[in-house]
Amino acid sequence: MSTPDRSRAGNPLLPTAPPPSPREAPIESSAVLRDQVEARYGPQTPLNIPQQVGVGLPPWRVTTNPALWVVGVHGGAGATTITRLLGPATAELARHYPVAPTGAPAPRVLLVARTHASGLTAARGAAAQWASGTTGVTLVGLVVVDDGPRLPKDLVATVTALGGMVPALWHLPWCEAWRSTTTTPTEVPRRTRKSLDAITAAAEKATACLPAPGTPGGALRPPPPAHPDRHPPAPHHTTLWAARPTAD
Repeated sequence: MSTPDRSRAGNPLLPTAPPPSPREAPIESSAVLRDQVEARYGPQTPLNIPQQVGVGLPPWRVTTNPALWVVGVHGGAGATTITRLLGPATAELARHYPVAPTGAPAPRVLLVARTHASGLTAARGAAAQWASGTTGVTLVGLVVVDDGPRLPKDLVATVTALGGMVPALWHLPWCEAWRSTTTTPTEVPRRTRKSLDAITAAAEKATACLPAPGTPGGALRPPPPAHPDRHPPAPHHTTLWAARPTAD
């Protein structure tokens, strides 16, 4: 019969074994991405394909140069919420592609759409317009936000196809609390927080930005303004909010 190993148990001369670290809770499943936070299977740069007439977003000349433009491709896309959650270096522009001031870097853009049929159609048009090489922006990717508790299979297939038209795809499943409360960065689902971190990392890679001093590691650092002597106007809804915390 073997005897139990008592070399550590109850021996005050031996260091106490560290307690097991708590396991990180899994993220919520996505009907599109499953257990992944982001997908990258589309082109990383425009393909310079012919642009379909009447499809896409009109240009809007801007005088600011935030680290990231959050562009809702249709009304009610969720761009205001995404802008608020991403933090103060982002700005929202509704249903337009930004045109940078003369001499400024190409605007960095995150497209946002709902998962209903008209929202995905608008997203497809904006993605095709970017692929034509005529927008003059650096596209970070596309965020699709569920418009209901369940995403039908045909719309899952449409979203999956859209992922092949953009550099990166993020999917935010339905959040019932967003219907009745003002969302703060600490109250969003885990998948959303992880997605925000991934978007931040992708935008920072596109802009070669580092986190601003004194802000959480995931906060975007805005580049110098194109016109430091001019108060930047607010095209449509420019939203600057407090820095968000990083995901745990």
